[in-house]
Amino acid sequence: MKEMKRCLVSGGGVVVMVLLALGRPIYAGVPSLIHYQGKLTNAGSPVDGTRTVNFSIFDVGTGGTLIWQETRDVYCTGGLFSVLLGGVTPLNPADLINEDSLYLELVVAGTTLSPRQRIASSVFSFMAGQAGTATFASTATYALTAGSLNGHYIGELYGGGIVFWVDHTGQHGLIASLVNMSTGQAWSNVTGTLIGTTAQSSWNGQGNSTAIMNQSGHMTSAAKLCDEYTNIEYGTGIYSDWYLPAIDELGLIYNAKYILRKNIEGVGGASGFANYYYWSSSEYSSLYAWIQYFFDGFQNYCRYKYNTYYVRAVRAF
Repeated sequence: MKEMKRCLVSGGGVVVMVLLALGRPIYAGVPSLIHYQGKLTNAGSPVDGTRTVNFSIFDVGTGGTLIWQETRDVYCTGGLFSVLLGGVTPLNPADLINEDSLYLELVVAGTTLSPRQRIASSVFSFMAGQAGTATFASTATYALTAGSLNGHYIGELYGGGIVFWVDHTGQHGLIASLVNMSTGQAWSNVTGTLIGTTAQSSWNGQGNSTAIMNQSGHMTSAAKLCDEYTNIEYGTGIYSDWYLPAIDELGLIYNAKYILRKNIEGVGGASGFANYYYWSSSEYSSLYAWIQYFFDGFQNYCRYKYNTYYVRAVRAF
């Protein structure tokens, strides 16, 4: 049996325990994982949230032979992410150790990030798997070019309005209109009848709006104002598929209100979000519906449907 020595290796602010084998390395039973850290930025700003990243290891800096590959969802905070490579597609220590140098390539949303990150392989870094994982000393920072996440980001003037939420793919999200539909509109002229579970959704504003307008006796409502809205041309297209946002969607707008207000400034004919109450399409009971207060983020369900508040339309893309 080989003599083992234990030591601590520090690199890039990360300390890992490494077991050094004196003599020929033994691979059997070693969990081959690489603890890798990186940072993603988009147009100079840190990327937050979940991103799908394809990791590949090649034998040279450009071109070359693909040695290993796997796709992972990583969660970025301030652009920073950490991932254990080899958790989906097992790494073969023997293949990697036989290389003098290796290069890690990342692909995000179809965009190959460059240059490839050089990673030095050694017997000892992979034997560290017996104590946990191997950690490469350098932390790569990758800058995404503008548009590499399909060009969609919070605060973007797009789709007839301004983007206030984008999903993890960067390809789909929600857009707020650049103007208020009203500064004093009742939730509905039907004020004492429960619409039902559809209109009680906290996130499905489109479904809520349809249910409100389909209610027996309906003539006017905040939802109808949004449904009838067609934006003027702001240079991003004309659209007519607007609806009254659900309370969770309004919450997302409030969370992004600083960015939205700043980016709306200077757009001809546009108006910011008032520090007042906005109707959501989410019903609470036969008498009440939810509102969003844009001064401090307060949400309240106990507002009579005949009350008049601000109305802002949204659409999905």
